[in-house]
Amino acid sequence: MKGLVRGAICADAGRFRQWHKASSPVVCAGPPQAFDDADMYLVQARLRGAADAMLPPDVAARITRHAEAGTGLEHVTVHPEDKGEAVLGLFLVAASAEAAESAAWEICVRTLAGTPELDAFCLKSCRVSVPVVCLEWLLRDDDRLG
Repeated sequence: MKGLVRGAICADAGRFRQWHKASSPVVCAGPPQAFDDADMYLVQARLRGAADAMLPPDVAARITRHAEAGTGLEHVTVHPEDKGEAVLGLFLVAASAEAAESAAWEICVRTLAGTPELDAFCLKSCRVSVPVVCLEWLLRDDDRLG
C-alpha cells in the first residue's frame, strides 16, 4: 500500500464524507492525489452462473489484471454465494457513482470475455454500494424519522 488516504467509501456527497474525513482513514493502493477530484466507491458486481459453477480461486487477481490503467480500480473482494452466484466488490476511485459503475462494468465484461474459466458466468449487475455505517449516520440526524 502506497498511502493512507482520508476519504469516503460511499456515494453520498457531503455529510458522510465530512464525518469520515474527521473520524477514520481509508487505506488505498493509489497515491493520495488520486482523491483530489474523486472519491472511493464500492461497486458490487453480481455474477450468475450454473448452479454448480465455481469461481477460480484467483478471480480477484484476474479482475485486477484485466483492468486497464486509468480505470481507478484499487482493490477487489470476492464473495461466492449459493447456486453459482457471486458478488465481487470492486473499490474504485472515480469522479461519480455513475463513473465508478461504468468502470466496474467494463472491467467485469473484459474479465469475463478474456477468462475461459469464467465462461459459465454472466454479469447480472454493477451498482454502487452504500455501507451500512453511512446509512446509519445519514439517518441519525434526519428529523423526519422522529
